[in-house]
Amino acid sequence: MIEKREPSDQLPKAVAKDGAKWLLIPSKIVLKSFCNWPENRTLLVKFLSQLATFGFFISILGNIYLIMQNANNLDDVVYSISMLVISAETMGRRILIEVYAKTFRKLLLHVYDDFWASDVAGEDTHCEIKKKTKLLLNFFIGFSVIGVTSVMQTIISANVRGAKPLFTLYTYPFETSPYFECMFIMEAYLTFDVIFATNSTDIFLYSLLYNCEAQFKLLSAYFKVNFDKILHIPDDEERGRRAIELIVKCVKHHELLLQKLLLHIYDDFWASDIAGEDTHREIKEKSKLLLNFFIGVAVISVTSVMQTIISANVRGAKPLFTLYTYPFETSPYFECMFIVEAYLTFDVVFATSSTDIFLYTLLFNCEAQFKVLSAYFKANFEKILHVADAEERGRRAIELIVKCVKHHELLLQ
Repeated sequence: MIEKREPSDQLPKAVAKDGAKWLLIPSKIVLKSFCNWPENRTLLVKFLSQLATFGFFISILGNIYLIMQNANNLDDVVYSISMLVISAETMGRRILIEVYAKTFRKLLLHVYDDFWASDVAGEDTHCEIKKKTKLLLNFFIGFSVIGVTSVMQTIISANVRGAKPLFTLYTYPFETSPYFECMFIMEAYLTFDVIFATNSTDIFLYSLLYNCEAQFKLLSAYFKVNFDKILHIPDDEERGRRAIELIVKCVKHHELLLQKLLLHIYDDFWASDIAGEDTHREIKEKSKLLLNFFIGVAVISVTSVMQTIISANVRGAKPLFTLYTYPFETSPYFECMFIVEAYLTFDVVFATSSTDIFLYTLLFNCEAQFKVLSAYFKANFEKILHVADAEERGRRAIELIVKCVKHHELLLQ
């Protein structure tokens, strides 16, 4: 167990050796480089972070001004809206990191201090967890490489066209030299910030989520390994005492995970009202918030798709900006391909949005099950404590523990 410490800019040395926690290192390096690491919030870092946020705000104003000046040019309008959305999202990420920096620091302290080491249940579990973290890291490295390539192409293309990377337009004198060159450099930096701030924030949040997942896996493996050892103890009294200690330790760690970092559905998952009306109501309110969020994203995406299709129709192009060999660029083949690509643009939006809400639904149901499991155990254990007969009380307590452990095992599988 790592010793308790105050929030610091330095990660504990044990983090680098842990199979899951070491994934925080690359996210820290990138986030710190762009003044976005939640544990490093000095006055200078805050100033630089707010300066970048202000830069995104200026670029958004530039996008809005370009849209107002080129309202009849759908190409420019659609592209500028895309850049506006990207800038707004990245600015939002910076603001959220700043607002929730204290919360993230507390979560990181729990990960450093309270989360078990990945080798606590044996070398096999440690290697399995470390293998998954390497896969996650490789994914983010690949995504970063693709992102940097895309950013470089955007900057070079903007330079050739005499435009700016975020496709903005400002009032006089910011479109004349040397102000234009200064704005170009600022927006070139912001395009790199989009990639690295977005990607490093994602890997940071995935690191926290994966550490939580790894803890549940360690909890299950640790219980199995130690329970098998306890079964071979010849002394009944010692065996019972060690078994109780193991159960209490695992239940306490499980409770800590649920409190600090919460993260077969039709047939095996318990109903949300099994632990009482309060838990059911709380879960239902969260599910409504998720649904409203995805409806909002879908509405914005459909609006963007409609603008893309209308712009392509006006330009005499196709929605996915393709070019085919003869005779597919002549009538009536062109119109058929236009209809196909118009459908595919809608498919992009709804397939992406529906897949996201499906995955988030699965994740939320898993989170809800752990919450229900904890509430169910508490509610029923309190009832058992009031049973007068000691033998009946012990029997019902064992049945409750077995039921909860089995359901917990099902969730992990």
